[in-house]
Amino acid sequence: MHAQPHGIVVYPNRLKLLGLAALSAVFVVPVLLLRNSASAQADPRTPLVTFCGVPLFGIAMIFFLARALRPSPSLVINDEGIVDGVSGVWPNGHLVPWSYIAGLVAVTTKQAFWKQRRLYIFPHDLTPESRVFLARSRWRRTTAGKMVHMTGRPHLLIIQACLSMPIPDLLHEIERHYPAQLHEHGIIVVADG
Repeated sequence: MHAQPHGIVVYPNRLKLLGLAALSAVFVVPVLLLRNSASAQADPRTPLVTFCGVPLFGIAMIFFLARALRPSPSLVINDEGIVDGVSGVWPNGHLVPWSYIAGLVAVTTKQAFWKQRRLYIFPHDLTPESRVFLARSRWRRTTAGKMVHMTGRPHLLIIQACLSMPIPDLLHEIERHYPAQLHEHGIIVVADG
């Protein structure tokens, strides 16, 4: 996070992006090296693997390297709202005004070896029942999935892997820097730790 005069700016995690680029290279390099071997040339699946695998993982590798070497902000939070550059809903970022947002919900799912954190941004036109459900922090692990079913509305999903700052810390910073916007628009913030 970088505090700037125009808001809170969160960049992508460079180390994770470089790791994803290396992982993509692990798939590209062996295919290119092994396709010239005698056993690979005898296998009829080699052209298919080369044709599908090399472009797919090659493009991913280039994308991750470019994003790591020339990062642009993943999120910018300012007085007008949240500029989303990571959810994939809008290319090149898009301002989500505070008046559009009903809730910011952090959900942590524990996997076998890691925790997966997500930030859901829900639209403001929720039913009263949905708003009550969203406010119940004891349901925070299932809130996001239930809200999607209850509202039927699109929401933004931002995963922790795309950010250099932990999502609970980001929500704390939003609450600290923008309490007036949260109160004015009745935005519910649910952060699980």
